[in-house]
Amino acid sequence: MNPKSAISTLVFCVTAVVILAFGCGEDPAYKPQPFGDPPLSFKNLQNKDDILFNLELAYNKRDFEEFEKLLDDDFVFILSESDYNSGEVDAPQWDRVRELSVNQQIFDPNLDSGLRVISIDLSLDYSAGNWTPLPPDTNHPTETWYTQTVGYDLITKTADDWEHRALDLNAQLTVRKNDSTGLWQIVLWRDDVGSQMGLSPGRIAVESTTWGGIKAQYE
Repeated sequence: MNPKSAISTLVFCVTAVVILAFGCGEDPAYKPQPFGDPPLSFKNLQNKDDILFNLELAYNKRDFEEFEKLLDDDFVFILSESDYNSGEVDAPQWDRVRELSVNQQIFDPNLDSGLRVISIDLSLDYSAGNWTPLPPDTNHPTETWYTQTVGYDLITKTADDWEHRALDLNAQLTVRKNDSTGLWQIVLWRDDVGSQMGLSPGRIAVESTTWGGIKAQYE
């Protein structure tokens, strides 16, 4: 093959490769395929259901800042009556300050304690929009508060090889719209199911408890 023929053949091959790689134009029917599901993003709390969505996501992502946004200034957490009667917790209820304190420790991946949580798995079961209006609160007579009972499964594993399971239980959440921000927040959280203690065979000890029982370890 003479030099000119060789050069012509090379140019033809390169041109063919370029055409195959890039096409003669963009195919309007072509759409890049996403890899996996897009990451979940926190909602803006403009709707009542946003609270439940963000609560689940904040726990699973261990996002304390987003969790803090969920709590009204007058927030109260009421622990399970059976937890309190059995002595598992030292108070029947607590306020926003204590709620933030215990959850900050739960979310802290560097907590200097055997109670350091190494994994969190929370799943909430609720019906979208299924909120029941309540009679006006005496301190907020012009507002309508709403409540919903939510099923939950919460499993935490701690650095001391304990697995804490709060499964097939219920929490009753009452929400109100913040006057200054217009955002929905939790004003009352009632953990209304008791706990039973138990161990399972194997290396990891398993405790059957409630959401409040898990929180109470971090007081």
